[in-house]
Amino acid sequence: MKLHHLRMTGIGPFAGTVEIDFAALGASGTFLLEGPTGSGKSTILDAIVYALYGQVAGSATSADRIRSQFAAPTEPSIVDLVFETPSGLHRVRRSPEFQRPKLRGTGTTKEQAKALMWRIGSPQALPAAIADTAGAGDGSEVIASRLDEVGREVQRAVGLTREQFTQTVLLPQNEFARFLRAGTGERQQVLQRVFGTETYAAVEKQLEEMRKQAKRQVDAAQQTLGTALARFTEAVALEDEEGAALTEHAAALRLESLASAADAQLGQVTARATETAAGSAAAQEVEQTARTAAEAARTARTRIDRRRALDQLATRLETEKPEVAKASAALERDETARPVVEVLRRRDTAAQAASAAIEALAARAEEMRPAHPDLVDLLAEQAEDPAVALAAAADEATGAAGALTDLVDLETALPEREKQLDARREALTAREEKLKAATVRLEERPAARSALVTAREEARTAASGLAEARLELAAAQDVLKAATAAAGQVKAVAKVKETAERSLRAARTRAEEEATLRRRRFAGIAAELAADLEDEAACPVCGSHEHPHPAGPSEDAVSPEQVEAAEAARRAAEQAQAADAQALALAERELSALREDAGDHTPDTARTEVETRTAAVTAATTAAARADELETQLNTFDAETGKATRAKEALALEVARERTGIDETGRALAADRTRIDEARGEDGSIAERRRGHTARARAATALREA
Repeated sequence: MKLHHLRMTGIGPFAGTVEIDFAALGASGTFLLEGPTGSGKSTILDAIVYALYGQVAGSATSADRIRSQFAAPTEPSIVDLVFETPSGLHRVRRSPEFQRPKLRGTGTTKEQAKALMWRIGSPQALPAAIADTAGAGDGSEVIASRLDEVGREVQRAVGLTREQFTQTVLLPQNEFARFLRAGTGERQQVLQRVFGTETYAAVEKQLEEMRKQAKRQVDAAQQTLGTALARFTEAVALEDEEGAALTEHAAALRLESLASAADAQLGQVTARATETAAGSAAAQEVEQTARTAAEAARTARTRIDRRRALDQLATRLETEKPEVAKASAALERDETARPVVEVLRRRDTAAQAASAAIEALAARAEEMRPAHPDLVDLLAEQAEDPAVALAAAADEATGAAGALTDLVDLETALPEREKQLDARREALTAREEKLKAATVRLEERPAARSALVTAREEARTAASGLAEARLELAAAQDVLKAATAAAGQVKAVAKVKETAERSLRAARTRAEEEATLRRRRFAGIAAELAADLEDEAACPVCGSHEHPHPAGPSEDAVSPEQVEAAEAARRAAEQAQAADAQALALAERELSALREDAGDHTPDTARTEVETRTAAVTAATTAAARADELETQLNTFDAETGKATRAKEALALEVARERTGIDETGRALAADRTRIDEARGEDGSIAERRRGHTARARAATALREA
């Protein structure tokens, strides 16, 4: 804001017209107002503030002092200010309210305050506007002609209220401390409006919200990355150092390095998996070969044991052969010596025994034919020795039963393993439901947070008017104080007025008494002069030296002392009347000032206004406390959201791990069941098939030994 010109007429100590060219004074950059006390320095500042806002600079000073006490009663006081703001050149002209003598009769009448404001079109029109002492406004556009309109236009042009203007641009005497004592909110509002930082505050607020949103997104991404990294580390079974390197890349957000290292580890793991798969196939082949070799070895060992027993028997027979030959020779000798009947008896006994053995073998064969017809058929085959074929069948069945021994335990454990797998699946389903519920709750939290943010912003908006509400409350309290004082002042004025009228009547009475005494004295002045006549002395009236008939005093003659006493009484009464009249004028002036401060308010309406402003301050204060409470709730809400998010991610990781474990267990269980189904064949179970092989081996052995 730049001041160009100020013209004052009848303002403060300046009874006449005074002009100040601020443009010329400020040409050097700065200038100083200096002078003794009472010379009018503060009046210039008050005139500037009054021209702009219709009030003087000091909030504790009445606007009545703007009018000069030395101004002619009939002449108005005028303040004419030309100033410039970013919105353009403006001129404002104000006249304060004053009491002027009535044009007819006695007494005074109120001359209302006036205000006009022009917009000056260009700098070239400044000289004409400054030279326009009559306020015609030639060459300028009138933009306001009422007090309220001028106030709004000035505030729009300057961008400040009177309180803000007097706290920042122009600090009145003794009010610099008021700005320093002002609350943070009040000073912030003043400085914000002065420097136009509302946009930056809004941008800062928006950036803060964007920063918080970005931080939440980064935290969520980091949690997702950490979860994926943990799964990857577990899946590929990394060493501690390799896992720590990947974790370090993830913490530092070196995504390219992290991806490269993960690809390298994945390649290594894939290669190892391929090698492991090949090794597993080879191992399975080796295992099958070993199983076959083991079965062959067991069969061979059985045969070797049997051969060893036969060899031992042959050796024993060979060893006992001389004894047998010797016994046979003796037997022959005995037999030769025995009768032929004995020989026949022994033949018949042997024939019966052979027949019984054949019948027993046939019975055993018929008994075993339903279960093992192929074994029984071996007895009838003539291509090879039945004993050898039965021994081979017994060995084959024994080997098959031995091969099923491990599968019996595997088949027995299958139901318990399936039960455990079902229990894990049920537990996994419960965890998945819990994870789903946690996900739903997290998805609902942004809406709840938006509601908290909206409530907080509404509370902040409601609380933003706290400073202005306090100012309005202070102004309303001042109005109430003025209205209350004005109501009391009316009674005081009436009392003082009554006293002034009584003293006026007394002064008139004393003046009439003095006039009567003077007339009576003048009527008897001849006697008074005659009393001073001396013989042969010249008469002071006619100059004669003879005084044949001097006048004598009348009965109601008045002495000079009486006239002097009446004059003194009249003067005392006039002084008392003047004092009472001055007291009345002061009381009426004070009443006028109070009414000016109170405006159109009565004590009741002012009290209602104070109650309304008090309610507004209370509401704004409550809103400020509510905003702080909501800010605390929002911070707590965000902390709980973070905690819930971390818990959800941990649960998701557990669910993923358990799902992977269940899948692996399910595949292993299915593979074992397939093995069992294949090994079981047409039998009801592995145990049943093994019992069948065992029974076949026993049956073959029994037929062979029979």
